[in-house]
Amino acid sequence: MVTLRGFPEENVIAVFDEPNNSGSIEDFDAARNDPIKNPSQNISRVFFHTDFFQYELAMPIQSVNVNHAALAGRTSFWGPANQYWINATSFASAIPYAVPGQNASNSTLLVTHNLGYVPLALVAWNGRMLMPGVAVQVESEGKTRFVSAYATTTAIYIREIYSSTDSALSSTNQSYQVLIFKASEENEDLPLMGIDVSTNEFILGRGKINTINNYLRRTGSGDTPFSIDFGPTIDINSGRTRIVSGGVTTTESGYGGSFSGPSFTSVGI
Repeated sequence: MVTLRGFPEENVIAVFDEPNNSGSIEDFDAARNDPIKNPSQNISRVFFHTDFFQYELAMPIQSVNVNHAALAGRTSFWGPANQYWINATSFASAIPYAVPGQNASNSTLLVTHNLGYVPLALVAWNGRMLMPGVAVQVESEGKTRFVSAYATTTAIYIREIYSSTDSALSSTNQSYQVLIFKASEENEDLPLMGIDVSTNEFILGRGKINTINNYLRRTGSGDTPFSIDFGPTIDINSGRTRIVSGGVTTTESGYGGSFSGPSFTSVGI
């Protein structure tokens, strides 16, 4: 049976499905209360628990536009080990070959948070959370720009790897939404569950949940949805990639596989 139950001395409250009716509902150690006592071992039975990470926003969602630089085209000629970087195809004593293109990388600051610890953070692009290495720009013949997000104790960044061929990769402007989550804190002066009548705030877990704050949740009414993928999003075949995220497919020309992508869910704030 699904129940809402709390134990003030243990500072926990949860919504969970009782595995049995063994023992008293007031006994924290009773078998029926195992999901609230050991939530990590009863994930399928726990719908909410104050010891879980609550995905509380540390600040409002930040929208950041990034001007990604162009990368010039290039062709290099290679020969035997003692004749690297040959600049002419007419070199008499070797058979050089052309290597088109070049690669570059860059890190860009998105948001400074100064939380003093590395927070959980998500960066969305076109309504989809960035997984490691997402192509935000795909042009012909392998000209691409892949982006990943990362966090430090002070800020959120994106790292880009981009490639040209014998022709240039153009510049592009892309918009990113940054969601930074803080570690929820207990306040011993607040109730395990209650309402502050002066402010009309609903409180759970001695302040770990408070209706004045914003939390990530499954998409509700009025939310701007973001897609979170449940599995790998990139496949490489024939030297080209296919990326499937949030049900949207991006395929480089020359890709020869059949990757269909993972399932996903929509979340909002």
